[in-house]
Amino acid sequence: MEINLKSKEEIQNHLKQCLKFIGEYKFLSESYIIQFFTEDLWSKLPESWQHSLNNLQPEDMKKIILEQNENSQPTLPLSFLAFKTLASRLPIIRDNGETPENNLQQIFKKNVNPKKQHEIQVLSQVCIHFLFSEIKLIS
Repeated sequence: MEINLKSKEEIQNHLKQCLKFIGEYKFLSESYIIQFFTEDLWSKLPESWQHSLNNLQPEDMKKIILEQNENSQPTLPLSFLAFKTLASRLPIIRDNGETPENNLQQIFKKNVNPKKQHEIQVLSQVCIHFLFSEIKLIS
């Protein structure tokens, strides 16, 4: 979905809507799937969502995620449908320019021949492996 924001007010309004949405569902956007089990994030979902999603079959969940509109789709809470709609209609527009990571990679590769780049990559992997093995020994 492409959004054309032309005026300063449109951009500010879009950002306010995005921030409101992100703030409301921050616990979802900043969590890993494993945290649903380890930190019981399931209980933080609205009760109506829990009840509806808990009774879904895997095939029904797939249809919802892939937005396959079929007659047999389960009835979902209006708040969940609003969440899905807002999530798809409030994308954060990103600049396709250079990211700091890409820029940093280019700086490190500048004036370094491919053989040396390979050696640096291998050595960094060895360092990471060693670091993690030492952390496991300490804890």
